[in-house]
Amino acid sequence: MNNSKNIVIHQTLHGYKEGHTLLGSSIELSNVEKRDLLILTDYSGSGKENKFSDYVSAYPIKSSKFYAFTKTWYAEEMPRPGCVWSHTLLIELTSLSAINNPKELLSLFKRPAFPEVSEYNLPFEVVFSNDVPEEIELTDDFYTISCFLYSSDKPLIVLADNSISYELDFFNIWMYQWPRLKRIFSFSTGAILPRKLSNEASFDLQVMPYKRESSLNIREKGKFEIVDLQNQSCGEQWLGVYKTLSLSSWWTFLNKEGNDIKPEKTSFVPLVKAALLLPKINTKSAEVLTFLSTYFQEPDNARQLKLTLFNSVWKSDPLKRVDLLSVLLTDKTFDGIVWNFSLLFKEIENGGSLSKDEFKILLGQLNSKMAKVELGLILSSIDPSKWIEEIGIYSSAIDSLLENSPDFYLNEIIWNCGIEVQRTWMNRLIADPMTNWKELIPVLLTSHNVHFVQEIYAALKTDVIKIIIQWIEQNNQFPAADWQYLLTQNLPETFDALIRYRKFNVCLLTIIPNTVSPTSHDWKGVKQDVLQKFIEISKSSNLIIELTGVYTYFITTILSGTIGPSIQLLTQVFQPLHDNLHKNQCEPRTWQRFHSTVAKELLDLIELDFFNMWWKDRFAIPEWDKCEFLRRALINHVRRYDLDPIVFAEVVTDKDTFRAIVRFCIEIKPLKRLMKEFEKRLEVNKFTQSFHYKVLSKEL
Repeated sequence: MNNSKNIVIHQTLHGYKEGHTLLGSSIELSNVEKRDLLILTDYSGSGKENKFSDYVSAYPIKSSKFYAFTKTWYAEEMPRPGCVWSHTLLIELTSLSAINNPKELLSLFKRPAFPEVSEYNLPFEVVFSNDVPEEIELTDDFYTISCFLYSSDKPLIVLADNSISYELDFFNIWMYQWPRLKRIFSFSTGAILPRKLSNEASFDLQVMPYKRESSLNIREKGKFEIVDLQNQSCGEQWLGVYKTLSLSSWWTFLNKEGNDIKPEKTSFVPLVKAALLLPKINTKSAEVLTFLSTYFQEPDNARQLKLTLFNSVWKSDPLKRVDLLSVLLTDKTFDGIVWNFSLLFKEIENGGSLSKDEFKILLGQLNSKMAKVELGLILSSIDPSKWIEEIGIYSSAIDSLLENSPDFYLNEIIWNCGIEVQRTWMNRLIADPMTNWKELIPVLLTSHNVHFVQEIYAALKTDVIKIIIQWIEQNNQFPAADWQYLLTQNLPETFDALIRYRKFNVCLLTIIPNTVSPTSHDWKGVKQDVLQKFIEISKSSNLIIELTGVYTYFITTILSGTIGPSIQLLTQVFQPLHDNLHKNQCEPRTWQRFHSTVAKELLDLIELDFFNMWWKDRFAIPEWDKCEFLRRALINHVRRYDLDPIVFAEVVTDKDTFRAIVRFCIEIKPLKRLMKEFEKRLEVNKFTQSFHYKVLSKEL
């Protein structure tokens, strides 16, 4: 596939005109650029050297966006000795990676036909036809020069008898460098004397005539690595590896992985080793980590390479992922990379290789490494069972955790942890006005958590009652005793919440009988109309035994005097309860409580000889039939509160039930008088057609 790239090249021409000067330019240059080019395009020494009459140079320009390639020709036709022509190609730094064919670049240089220089005042466009250089056979000199160049931190001078021998080698050496090094690297194939940039730094690589070496003093020679390829060889071990690399793959590797590698030529050898590591599918993590910590310890250096190498071992060595992640969290070598720790943790967890103890260690390392925001983000993506107990490590990141996972506190796992964990979370939630208590309280109820009942009640007041009742309605379960206690302490609000429903399940129907004593003082404040509505809703239930228990419970509250002589409530529950008892439909618990409460009062009256002369079976009260017991309790209630006997007409709506009451009463003189008074009241109120009147008339 042809991935051609066009680059625009600007150019300048320097030569003699009353001194070495700029003769033509396709772009307006800054003063700094002009000064640099003026110096670097001039002759590189003094005195003409045979076979060095033309040479090429490459170098960065100070404070410029351009990199310069210059070809210089000795101008023998000029009258003054030492004159040269220099044609310079100015290529933007961002376009250097497109240059993949040195021969194409060299073909662009053109010696001027002075005085005609107009063509140098125009830029031109060049197409480099492929993204990757063609595979070529590099010379032994290329590898030997590379070996000397990259094995020393000194600039390299190669001795030669001409400027042509190593020209392509120099260009290829430059081409097979990573982008940042290319931009600052300098070379010259014709250094009559050692060349320097405008900042006084020596050229990195230059060719010098043999005989000119003797012109250097000892101090100058000490600044350079000077080699004679005809008589010297370089045997560095890494060179063998370099020779095995595919040049196209190497070029691609440098441009992909080298964008953020420091422009220091001493990094070249480590890069060769890195290129050898990558293709190994089974590269071990220890080998890669050792390599990176040895050669690229600075956090900001080789970030892309570190990421690539790390990803390669992460995929190929999954059993070592915990160790790899630990290294990322503790080794500053990797601090320059923005890691997706959430993803890394997730991949380890999905692989099933992260134990709880290992996660605890990693979490501690995370806490010391990451900002609270990042830690919260990571925790929100990990199974909380791995870390929820480590509150001392992540407590400072709770706010961030909730930002990333706002409903996390609704996770039941929190509320089944130790009290320290729960306390930390609850303190945070109580202080937060945005806490969704309508969702949280049901979680606490479901997990049977009672640690914070009073604190929540202090914060929400009676609003908590509605939430508890709603939970009972949805789950048909009784809450733990501490939550039930809130219902007891807030009976008016509890009943208000209950009567919002049209039908009760078992637990809604029986929560009051199971929670509140029928003789409790907590009934104060409960309105009669609310209780009546509660009983009406209860009657819609088909839970016969439980409903009988509700009737029994409320009969107990009425007849014991807890809620006063409420005729309306008595009317609602007496006859339905009597009918159910007659069918032997009894709820044992509430009946036992009713029996013990009312029987005590009846027995107390007998012991005081109040009914002694009339109730011959007084000592057999506990064995009375349930219906008989209920009827006698009603009679005693009317007597106790001196109620209008007309009450019997309202409360007792069954003829047989009423007949049994009358027959009992006529055996006892005070009660017989009560029945006669009842009969008269019915006559006065013109209720003579009622079954109550007819029964009374017959029995009396």
